[in-house]
Amino acid sequence: SEWGEWSLCSNTCDLGTERRTRSVVSEAKFEGASCDPLEDTRECLLTSCATDCTFSECVMTQWSAWSTCTKACGGGSKNRTRTVSTPPCAGGLPCPPFEETLACNTDTCAPPRD
Repeated sequence: SEWGEWSLCSNTCDLGTERRTRSVVSEAKFEGASCDPLEDTRECLLTSCATDCTFSECVMTQWSAWSTCTKACGGGSKNRTRTVSTPPCAGGLPCPPFEETLACNTDTCAPPRD
């Protein structure tokens, strides 16, 4: 199935984890390919837990290079990530997303040749 929505961050401050799941729609048959993972996780950071800090906004590293597309045709995805360089503190805004995903190779696959 399609991925569900991301869960809330597992921590209210400092580094935590968000999780999303999907389910098997139809089990593989006749030596078909096994299902891709049913759970996906990513890091999240809302604000620093430190109580002795001065106000600061979240500062992120540069984005990584885009990953290779997951499929050659028929609609895949690619992503890029970044990490927190400086966590927000004392009322600074929460960090923006750690990961971006884009659709890629959305063209229809050619039918197999006999």
